[in-house]
This record gives sequence, structure tokens and C-alpha cells, in this order.
Amino acid sequence: LEEISDKNSSDSIKKETLLHSAINYSLMENYEESFKKALAAEGLFTPEDNNYADLQILRMDLYIRNGKYKEAETKGILLSKITDLQPDRKYMLNLQLSLLELNRLRSLKKATAADAAGFEKIFSSALSLVKHDTGLLNRKGYREISAQIFDEYINYKMRTGQHTDAHYYNEVKKLLIASSRCGENLFKYASGMIDMDAVQRSLPEKGLYLNIAKNKDDLFVWTADKKTKRAFIIEKGYDSFIKFRMRNEKIFVSGKDLNRISAELTGILSSLAGAVKDRS
Repeated sequence: LEEISDKNSSDSIKKETLLHSAINYSLMENYEESFKKALAAEGLFTPEDNNYADLQILRMDLYIRNGKYKEAETKGILLSKITDLQPDRKYMLNLQLSLLELNRLRSLKKATAADAAGFEKIFSSALSLVKHDTGLLNRKGYREISAQIFDEYINYKMRTGQHTDAHYYNEVKKLLIASSRCGENLFKYASGMIDMDAVQRSLPEKGLYLNIAKNKDDLFVWTADKKTKRAFIIEKGYDSFIKFRMRNEKIFVSGKDLNRISAELTGILSSLAGAVKDRS
């Protein structure tokens, strides 16, 4: 009996070590190594194990990242059959399922509102879960994966001309992450902060609302004054900004030659020139 107990304990440690290693590699964006570790863990885990769902969710995420949508869909079907799936896992599963639907939408030559209905329903279901309990993001890796999936959703909204929705979900993403970090559900105080119409009403006559957000290598920009709203994408804007910052790190520290780097930064953000002119 003692030998059996020791073997079970050793197997359990090996399984958990492989799973955590796979998650860590994924967070470091080393998806190839993460996949290897997760695949090795797959041969050890059984549906009765506590973290079985975590492994399957990770495998599903890795399949999506590698464009293996059929395999990811198979994992999604498997997870959907688990009747006692805990709320945090259910939230992450719904996010992953929404990504599969988003891929389906992108494959269509022209997606209609009816085509998008399934995607919107699944994403809204995930959002409803986490807005009521922002602590769901505190499971290891969930905050980072959530941010990445929200960015995909925001990207879709922005590039299909749904700019107000894109702005809204960009602010929701920030609130979710901030809430999970501080332990307080900030949605209780934020209704006017994420509603563009409410923001416009609160602006002074010559005031300008400006919001710049990273999305992959791009910058997404939303502006609004009392009467108008505008949104646009600075392609490779974030990539350009990071390269600019790396080139000028020593100048920032020394405080010298700031006029030159100010001009360079203005060039990266040249699309904003008209929007901010003569604003208070």
C-alpha cells in the first residue's frame, strides 16, 4: 500500500509540474515548448483529475494560436460536456469558443448580423460571468489570455467599422484586469467611464477625449468632442513606438536633445495632428 501511495504521489507531482511548466511557457509566448509539455501531460491526466479541465483549456488555446481550429473545436466539445465545470473554467472556455466563432466569421466573404449572432452570444456569456466576479481572472494565466482574446474581439470590431463597440470593450478589458489586480470590482463605479456618449456629454465646449490603445503591433485611437466621434488605426504604430523608445532610451534618461525625439514621436502620431489642434 505504501508503494502504491508513493507512486500516486509521484505521478501527481509529475502531472502538476508538466501542466504548470506548459502554462509558464505559454505565458512567455514560447508556444512550441508549451505544446510539448501539454502533450506530455495529456498522457498522464484523466478526467477525474482536479486540473484536467485546465489542461484541456490550455490545449484548446494552443491549438487556436497555431491555427488548428478543428482540433480546438474538438477540445471545446469535450469541455462543454463537463457538467460540473467551475465558473472560472467556464468563463475561459466561453472565451475560447468565441475565438472559434470569430475565426468562422473571418472566413466568410461577407458576414451578416445573423452570422455574428452566435459569436456575440458566446462572448457576452463569458463577459456576463466575469463582470459579476472579476476574481475569475486570478487563475494563473487567465488575465493574460483574457487580454489577448479581448484584443482579438476589439480588433474585429474596429476593422469592421464598429468603432463605438471597439472602444467600449477596450475599456471593459482594462477594468477587468484592474479589478482582478486590486481585488475590487470597478464596474460598480465605471458606467460613465466606458460609455462614449456619456464621455461626450461631460466634455467642455473645446474639450477633446483622446484614447490610444495597443492592439498587437498597431495603435487604435478614439477621439471625441461635444459633437463628433472619430476612430482610426495607426498601422504598426505600437511597433514603431517600441523601436522609437529603444533607440532613444539614453536620451530619455539624460534629458538632452528632447526636441529631436519629440519631433520623431510627433511623426509616429501624425494622424492625431488635426484632432488635437486648438483644443483645450
